[in-house]
Amino acid sequence: MAIYHLDAQIIGRTDGRSAIACAAYRSGEAITDERTGTVHQHGDPARVVATEILAPVGAPAWATDRAQLWNRVETTERRKDSQLAREFEAALPVELDLDRQLDLLRGWVAAELLPHGIVADICVHDERKPDEPANPHAHIMITMRGFTADGQGFGPKLRDMNWGGTIERWRASWADHANAALELAGSQARIDHRSNKARGLGPATIKEGPGARRRERTGRISSRMAFNRTVKAQRSLSASLGDTITAHLHRMAELARTLAEKAKRRKLAAQQARTADAATKAVAAPTASTPRRGVSGLAAGMIAKRGHTEERRLDPRTSPAPDVSGADDAYDAALFNSFRTRNDIGKG
Repeated sequence: MAIYHLDAQIIGRTDGRSAIACAAYRSGEAITDERTGTVHQHGDPARVVATEILAPVGAPAWATDRAQLWNRVETTERRKDSQLAREFEAALPVELDLDRQLDLLRGWVAAELLPHGIVADICVHDERKPDEPANPHAHIMITMRGFTADGQGFGPKLRDMNWGGTIERWRASWADHANAALELAGSQARIDHRSNKARGLGPATIKEGPGARRRERTGRISSRMAFNRTVKAQRSLSASLGDTITAHLHRMAELARTLAEKAKRRKLAAQQARTADAATKAVAAPTASTPRRGVSGLAAGMIAKRGHTEERRLDPRTSPAPDVSGADDAYDAALFNSFRTRNDIGKG
């Protein structure tokens, strides 16, 4: 899993350090300090899997020779408290092979460091022990000065690189370059330069180091590794709870969708029922132009005249009696006689 780590430090004489000794340790090479005659060779060379020096265009040939470069740095700086070099330590994504890791380093150095006119000495370490996780990382030592106009020596110190906001820009830029390399390699892993606090996460793990791991192997407890185990356990618990909550939220969302679909179907069925009922009532209701079954002749005329006041009112006293000889006209005759009877009673 890709992790984010980019740290910067100053290598200076105030701490009793030597640029030559640091370069020898990081590169796994033996480098002689020309001032004192001391040969520096530190650490296991087997852990160094790649070294490379990148210099700006127009740099002298000695700038890409590790021994000459850092001996020139030591002789240029005369103060006992001089800052000799700046070093970056960057974790390399394990999802990338060595060639892609080197491409990532070259791209970042070319974009962020070489434009300042400085030299970058890159060393890649990858210690793969059976009982320890892979930890590929790079040490990038850079000079504190650019070159003179004629390119023969170092110029003045580059003070603008000491600005506080520069390291934050470098950190963000490293994350961008690493994520672009991961995407190009087809990996889904990504890194983020922001702190856990800025991202709303819990505490981060801390660097353990070989000393802490040796302590644990001998049966003693390392406070650093104990702290990291606690952090990892908390993360695991949080992830488990998060998965449970997410599953419940998915089920609730699915239930809400099901209920919404059922309500929609019920609403549609009710609307269709109302439409069908209205159509049934429309067919069953009598109209003025359509007489009821068994009603004909005079009755039809009397029904029609109730809805049409402009028609002449029927007077049963002067209207002739209908022919009731037919069975279908019996209702008409009875209705006509009832009207005549009521009118006669009213007159009396």
